[in-house]
Amino acid sequence: MAQELQIELHSRFTVYPSALLDTVAAQCSDIASQIASNTIKDTTMATYHITTGFRTPAGTLQHNQVEVWHTPGTANVAALGQFLKNVPARQADFVKAAYGQLENPDFAELQVVRPGQMGLGFDCWGCLALLVKTLEEDGEGEREVFVYVERREEE
Repeated sequence: MAQELQIELHSRFTVYPSALLDTVAAQCSDIASQIASNTIKDTTMATYHITTGFRTPAGTLQHNQVEVWHTPGTANVAALGQFLKNVPARQADFVKAAYGQLENPDFAELQVVRPGQMGLGFDCWGCLALLVKTLEEDGEGEREVFVYVERREEE
């Protein structure tokens, strides 16, 4: 009989919408339950890479791979933390993106938000993408900060 474990995320993540947190917690609960009952479903050799970055008003794109995880749930939790490191923690107007069967980074690059909004969504593998757009202090452009999780098959 499979055990069902419940995961609760740290209170520092309460700036995010509860539906987002529920989805990520459920991903973590699912894999924890599989491990506890020795019924792991995903036997692929995939890893989940977290990328952070920004795009300047001039269009310059900078991104860095910062972490690698072995499950989408744990990678998504880490991505939530990475996003808080790069974006001031505050309640925002979140905009959920849905683009069908796209994978990150393609999914992440299609998110469109207005200044002051935060875009969020999951790609076809359940990997999280977050984006915020802000106005530059001089009012001469917009800056985008993003974090996404990318699933990669290992050989």
